[in-house]
Order: sequence, then C-alpha cells, then structure tokens
Amino acid sequence: MTAAAWAVAFVVAFAAAGALALGGPVDAPRDRGLHRRPTPTTGGLAILAACCLGAAVGSRPDLEVAAALALATALGAYAAADDLFDLGAGPKLLAQVAAAGLFAVFVAHVVELPLAAGAVLALPWALGALGVAFWLVVLGNAVNFMDGADGLVAGSVAIAAAAVAVVALLRDQPAVAAAAAALAAGNLGFLPWNLGRRLFQGDVGALFSSFALGALGVLLAARGAASPYLVPLAVLPLLLDALGTLTFRLARREAVWRPHKQHLYHCWLAVTGGSHLALSARVWLLTAACAAGAVVVELRTPENAGAALLAAVALLSTAWLLARRRFA
Repeated sequence: MTAAAWAVAFVVAFAAAGALALGGPVDAPRDRGLHRRPTPTTGGLAILAACCLGAAVGSRPDLEVAAALALATALGAYAAADDLFDLGAGPKLLAQVAAAGLFAVFVAHVVELPLAAGAVLALPWALGALGVAFWLVVLGNAVNFMDGADGLVAGSVAIAAAAVAVVALLRDQPAVAAAAAALAAGNLGFLPWNLGRRLFQGDVGALFSSFALGALGVLLAARGAASPYLVPLAVLPLLLDALGTLTFRLARREAVWRPHKQHLYHCWLAVTGGSHLALSARVWLLTAACAAGAVVVELRTPENAGAALLAAVALLSTAWLLARRRFA
C-alpha cells in the first residue's frame, strides 16, 4: 500500500505541477529572490493535492494522520492566499502557531525525551505540547527561508520524508508510512518543474510540506515507533543554514524580519557562480547522509538518537562556519 501511495502521489504531483506551470499567479523578480523573470508560484498546490490523495489511497483510515494532513492542508491553503495577496508575515506566523498548537494539543505531542542510553526525561503534558508546537513553527520557517534555490527544498524534503516512511513501515505504522511516502513522491513529482525554473512551490508548498513532515515525525514519537530526533536529524542541513544565518544576523544587530541574501547557499551561488542544480545536489547529498544516519540509528540503537543528533550538529556546524568564512 505504501507503494501505491507513492505512485499515485508522484503521478498527481507531476501532472498538476505541469498544469500549474502553464499559467496562474506569478512571482515577480524581487531583491531577495534569485530569479529574473516572472514565474508561476503556486506549485505547492500540486504537492498538497498529491500527498493527500496518495495518503488516502495508500492506507486504511487513521484519524491522527488524517488530522495532521488536514491541519497541514489548512496551513497550506492560508499560505496559498498569502502567495496571491501578500497578507503579511505577522498573520502568516499566527496561522503557523495556530496549526501547530492545535496539532500539539489535540492530535499528538511528546511526553518523553530520550537523553542518552537508559536516561529518559519525562515531560509534563503542557511542556510536551508546547515543545511540539514550537518545533513545528521553527521547522516551517526554516524550510520556508531555505526555499530560494531551484530544487533545494523539494529534494531535501523528499529525502527526509522517505526516511520517515522507511522507519514507519518497519515499525508497523502503515498510515504514517503511506503519508510520508506520498509526501516524498509529491515533492519528487514537482521537482522537475522546479529545476527547470518553470514553477515555484511558494509558501503553500514549503509550509504544507514542513508541517506534514514534522507532524508525521511527532506521531511516530508519540506512538513509541521512533525517537523525537528522527526528523530533526534528517533535515539538519536545512535547519543549520536557516538558524545559523538567523544567529549571524542577530549578532550583527540586523533587522531579521527584513528580506536578505545572507544564507550560505546565497553566498555559495554568488561567489562560485555555480548552478542551482550543483548547489541543490550538494545539499541533497548532505541531507541523504543525515537521513540515512537517522534511519540506521532509529532501527539499531534508538536510545542513542539524541547523542547522534548532537554529534551531527557539532560536525555540520563546524563545516557551516568554515564554509561561511570561505564564501561570505
């Protein structure tokens, strides 16, 4: 059934993205962007539709998975309106907080945080729910901030979602596996159109995909099928550049809410003159290494997942600082 979810989602995403690339609302060139001609920008609707249809086809009904995708869809719908009418950053953040809060309170949250082998921190209900809501908002904004180079985010999310699908399938969570596989396939089906600069996913794609990915990871953790660190480790390259750049700008007392081109991927493109595909391929390789490592740890020594995440953070943070010094 997971294979059916993947196949349906890929076909739907590819066909719908192709149709959206023919017309519709466009994103005009702007200071913070890397494109030079108006480009259709609602490709995320193809990812959204593909993921939901694939998940519905690929598994029996699961109320928690359905609720997670429903909240992701609601957030994606608001983001689509923002793509069209520019409703403002403040209301968009409030929409993210509302969706994350509803999920954490009414669907799933984490009550145990593994610290090391044999050491588990029990969390009060309110703290666990607050932590999950905060994580979903952070993940959503990190993914959205990184969505500036062709294929970078779509390919990375597809890799991370595939890792979630593998763990869910092997831990007897078919509904989560089907939804994660459909999310991966939806992003892959959209990817060829994005790499050709014929279509952007817009906020609708970035916010839907990140919320769905994060929520599915939380569901696995809440059901005892994975640690809470599975998704953070799988998307670590995206998180580090987004949060590292934010920290860098705060240290320089810059207005962090203003558009900018200071992410490491911006610097790499500007200094090297390399292509978007060359950049995205490098990020995909890093993401694949992190995702593969996350799967191995979850399946072999899940009690060490927290230590694995800390080690990966230390290693990639050092690499990020060295690369930033070179390309800034």
